[in-house]
Amino acid sequence: MDRLLVYLVTLPEFRRKGIAKQLYSECEKRMREKGITHFYSWANAEGKGEIIQFLKKEGFAEGHKYVWMDKKL
Repeated sequence: MDRLLVYLVTLPEFRRKGIAKQLYSECEKRMREKGITHFYSWANAEGKGEIIQFLKKEGFAEGHKYVWMDKKL
């Protein structure tokens, strides 16, 4: 396997405590051990941008742009 998509979320009361950094670091370590060469992660572009800044600090670069579509039933 050469690619893996990971979606991690921390609850607001646990943010800014280094938990996400630890989770991402551990995921990256395990993926490298398995020979995975790409690490993808989603970020909400409409939020405050904190996750985007976090991911950039972790070495991620912006990739493809997607539009989320939903419909209220």
